[in-house]
Amino acid sequence: MKNSTKLAIIIISTFIFSFLLGVSISAESYQFDVSGAKETQGNWAQAFTEYTPLEGREMHEYNFNPLWMTENSEIIAEFRYSGEPSQQGAAPIELIWQTWDSNKEQVPGAVKWAKVAPATCTDTMATFTYKDIVEAYGTDDFSTVYAVNIGDTGTNLKLLKLTCTNIDRSKVPGLQAATPRHATVANVNDIENNAPGDNSTALTIALVIGGIVLAAGIIFAVILLLKKHRNSGY
Repeated sequence: MKNSTKLAIIIISTFIFSFLLGVSISAESYQFDVSGAKETQGNWAQAFTEYTPLEGREMHEYNFNPLWMTENSEIIAEFRYSGEPSQQGAAPIELIWQTWDSNKEQVPGAVKWAKVAPATCTDTMATFTYKDIVEAYGTDDFSTVYAVNIGDTGTNLKLLKLTCTNIDRSKVPGLQAATPRHATVANVNDIENNAPGDNSTALTIALVIGGIVLAAGIIFAVILLLKKHRNSGY
């Protein structure tokens, strides 16, 4: 086999492998139900709060669980606002990782009211990284995080959408087998959209298998094309 043929196969194989790797490691996202988010009045108020299952109430069992987060997780907020932050140069929005005294012993180093500034922020979107959340909270042990809040920094803020990317539900054993027992009008859609299921796993497997077949077909076609090209004497 000529060097040109080998090189072509290596390039195509690398491209396909990178694509398949991206598909195989892609994780799901959690979409918060922000339908009840309120517009603040610029008084460092909370525009949105979601209590986590770790807080211990059954009604929150299917809410966002901080233990799903991975090192690649980001919390992305879409919003609108008016006015200016109270502190010059600050973003108009902040994430608050909250805990409080309970029957469970507090995680060492955890800050009860951890304010997280966005890593990037525009006039309509803010991104909070896992690394920054850990730094602000004081630990990467989120087992006593009881509420996730979005607050203003002196602006009049309205939260429009909130997403946590790259989560891994398998980090919380037993959740996949749970069955919702409580639902309200406000969170029915949230439960239905975010309840664990096998669809995402099945889709990933199907995409990987399909990608492998596609890669094999492309490589085979390239080999035939180059062989034909060589035999034609061009």
